[in-house]
Amino acid sequence: MQSSLEDVQEFRVESNSYPAEYGTGTGGQITVVSKSGSNQFHGSVFEYLRNDALDARNFFDLDKKSPLRQNQFGGSLGGPIKKNKLFFFGSFEAYRLRSGLNFIEAAPSAAACSRAVAAVVPLCPDAFRTADAVLLPGASTNPDFDILQLQSRAAVDENAVGVRFDYRLNDRNSIFVRYYRDQGTVDSPEGVTGRRAHIRAVPQNAVLSWQSSLTSSLLNEAKVGFNEALTRVNGLAPVVNGIDLSALTLSLTGSVANSGIAGQGASTGIATPGGLLRQNSATNGRGAPYTPYTISWIDNLTWSKGSHTIKTGGEFRRIRIWTDREGGTTYTYSNLDAFLANNLQQVQYLGDVSAPSPFNNGATGWRLGKQYYLIGFVQDEWRIRPTVTLNYGLRYDYYKPLSEARHLDVLLNIENGTLRPPDSSFFHSRTTNFQPRVSLAWAPHGSFGPLGNNKTVFRGGFGIYVGPGQTEDQIQPIESDRISSTITGGAFPVDPAVLTDNFINNPLNRQFQPRAYAPEYTIPERIYEYSFSIQQQLPSQ
Repeated sequence: MQSSLEDVQEFRVESNSYPAEYGTGTGGQITVVSKSGSNQFHGSVFEYLRNDALDARNFFDLDKKSPLRQNQFGGSLGGPIKKNKLFFFGSFEAYRLRSGLNFIEAAPSAAACSRAVAAVVPLCPDAFRTADAVLLPGASTNPDFDILQLQSRAAVDENAVGVRFDYRLNDRNSIFVRYYRDQGTVDSPEGVTGRRAHIRAVPQNAVLSWQSSLTSSLLNEAKVGFNEALTRVNGLAPVVNGIDLSALTLSLTGSVANSGIAGQGASTGIATPGGLLRQNSATNGRGAPYTPYTISWIDNLTWSKGSHTIKTGGEFRRIRIWTDREGGTTYTYSNLDAFLANNLQQVQYLGDVSAPSPFNNGATGWRLGKQYYLIGFVQDEWRIRPTVTLNYGLRYDYYKPLSEARHLDVLLNIENGTLRPPDSSFFHSRTTNFQPRVSLAWAPHGSFGPLGNNKTVFRGGFGIYVGPGQTEDQIQPIESDRISSTITGGAFPVDPAVLTDNFINNPLNRQFQPRAYAPEYTIPERIYEYSFSIQQQLPSQ
């Protein structure tokens, strides 16, 4: 979530040994406190600028500098709606970037393409170079390849808004509501072929909080939170000689040895035509629409008693993931000669997840992943002495395994190659996720020699931390509910309809590559961490 710095009142980073109230992850924790309005009006405006007029020419630029236009601007305003009662704070920030990108890649030469068979003539050489790509004379020592350079431009547009309202009901009760929304697009070239990647992201966040002083030493905070991260990733490619490249990729694999290219080393990557992008660690596709959201109900109670500050709380987090995976066809040739002769090494075809399912009675539409978290904790911050603070507590997390709302998934048993029932649990989730935490801070003084000067702090701690793991790992059975077939050999073009019919009509003779779990795959991930540090203030005048 990109939020303007104008919204931030303070932030805190917990890198290790953090208390029991923090979790749902095994890494660091960042806490941000947002700004609120007050009885006086306050505001700000800003502009941050970068421009190629202020830059030197890049070493790889040709006869002109790569363009650069960056503007980051915005402002904020806060104040009273009703003094001592109702306040507001709002912000806006925009980001505009137009930046030059340089690509140097190898592409089949006209001499090589003269040997191409009829089926690939429309692709060679036009699919491997856009009209804006420039031939680098003498850069290639291989007559079958030209070295091309493309100076293109990436565009980023982003707008972020935030608003917060605070209302004091009385001396003991107050509420606030906050909403953030960030909307951005990225359009970026992907090489000398003219293909591009287009990304649109619209994360948003809202929270309603009610703070109540039950007694002079007892404070309760109840919150409802909403988070969403709509994301759309698409590959775009031109139509070349009547062939739409947006739903395919051509790979000649490997690198081509060339010399004479400054900064390029001994080899140059071969240009890759087509609009498919890497959508996960295993597959390519032309698009990846994805809309996850969560709704959280949270309540925390804090009790101050003498030298103890005891805090306890819980959270129920409801998670939903709307998703589709839009596939395509990847043609792989072992080398340039194989491409010119149209002798495919293999063809991989991926259907869309939203297309009729070959495994679940032809079901269609986007898939909905469902999951929830249960969280609880209790902790005590005990100031044993003015110089010694002990923090100890216990946390519990439970992460329900992800499932698909209509059980539209594919669960492969990797031990015997059979499919498990689609309403089976995707994987195992432990229920014994108790996480003790303890940490101590000591700042000696008095009769401790050079250490007893209140300028030395000893810190140490131990804790068990768990996290739900990567969503990409957990969503695999949902993504696998589609046609996924790799065929050895063949020739371009391959009709996707033929591949689809062959896959559907031959359930006992398929080449299918589902993503699957080992039987022992279990969440959550778990780490044991201990730390010790000494902080010493250096002498100064």
